[in-house]
Amino acid sequence: GGVLGSVGPVSENYICYRTRDALYAADPLTGETLWERRDVSLSSELFGDDEYVFAAELDGNEAVVFRSVDGERLGTCPLTRTDGWSLACGRLILVRQFQGVEGLQSLRCVDIITGQTVWSAPLGAGARVVPFSDDEVGTVDPGGRLVIFRVSDGLRLVDAEIDSIARLQSATILRTRDRYVLLTAGMPLNQSNQAAPVVEHAAPVNGPAYGFD
Repeated sequence: GGVLGSVGPVSENYICYRTRDALYAADPLTGETLWERRDVSLSSELFGDDEYVFAAELDGNEAVVFRSVDGERLGTCPLTRTDGWSLACGRLILVRQFQGVEGLQSLRCVDIITGQTVWSAPLGAGARVVPFSDDEVGTVDPGGRLVIFRVSDGLRLVDAEIDSIARLQSATILRTRDRYVLLTAGMPLNQSNQAAPVVEHAAPVNGPAYGFD
């Protein structure tokens, strides 16, 4: 079947949601429609804060900006030239950049309105960036380190050594009420031609798992 709809950014003043036909903003208390727009692509990612709603393609080079109070289109913001970006919190996006020297990379948190870097951190070669909540992101270095950052200010919530993971393929971070759980998967050295079973909404795990208070 086709896409039925999705929920976009949520604030104290509005809830954004999208159907096949339009992007809507509604009052979170009454459900009354505040505004709607019919010129937003179904494939675009939606994010925003109290002032703005953004719509951007993951492989695009700009984001369309709407005023959250009335839906008026204010223009576009350029997306920082990157080797991949993922949504963060509010007007902040995470961008991953290769620096061209021995696989060195950096993770930067950028204010999409001002274009300014809020914080940055180095990434090792082969590191995985794992957004897992509205204001938290983890980096898993196959050399043996997990760092969890608070997106809004770059505070390191967890900075811990883990076992090195040869051929790290994926990592998943879960948050419970009182701890973080890291699940890892490495690529087998001897892969067969037989396809592994796919379980919807399940994280692949064949490597170490860790818990952090």
